[in-house]
Amino acid sequence: MIFAAVLALVFMFQAWFSFPFVNKLLNAAVASGAGGFTGMETAIVQSVNPSVTMPELFTLGNKVGSIADASAQQVSLYSSYGATDSSLLQMKQMVSTFGTVSLVTKVLFALWVICIVALVVGVALRLFRGFDAVLFFALAGTAVVALVCTIGSFVLGGIVEGLISDMASYSSSSSSVNLTMSLLSPFMAPAYGAVVTIMLGAAGALSSLVLKD
Repeated sequence: MIFAAVLALVFMFQAWFSFPFVNKLLNAAVASGAGGFTGMETAIVQSVNPSVTMPELFTLGNKVGSIADASAQQVSLYSSYGATDSSLLQMKQMVSTFGTVSLVTKVLFALWVICIVALVVGVALRLFRGFDAVLFFALAGTAVVALVCTIGSFVLGGIVEGLISDMASYSSSSSSVNLTMSLLSPFMAPAYGAVVTIMLGAAGALSSLVLKD
């Protein structure tokens, strides 16, 4: 249990989410020679890491929340002038979506922090008091949070992929634009940190049920 908890703490600070489209777009730009990339610029582009940790996701969520707040002010301003066109409705939908995304990232980050604290406390209690219960629930909770993030990344990636497909089917844009849109699929996927954390949390919790002093 202690071994799994310590490793889980390590992998909880690794990348939990990846954005495959970032590498695909950058590699496509390099391959096409867009912008006249030099060798150094190409190396810089190819070194971009499209993966983020939970703290980085929390930061992105805060930025999305800031965008939602600014957009909400614009919507309020337009509404005060009596605007009721379709663009205003789209802005309201965007504000709602961005606000939801920001809230979800904050909730996930809070659960992530709680799991870290619980793991540390659980390890201390197991080492110095021989008490397993806290560590068991910490490991199980960590596995569940990582699993939720993993499933959520697949769901979000699928939603974005569906939106892209709909846009492509109703759009008469050029083939280059359609190619760019296709590079956005898949949009989001789980990274190794979340996957390994699931396995460690589940293995540590299971060991407490199977192995007894």
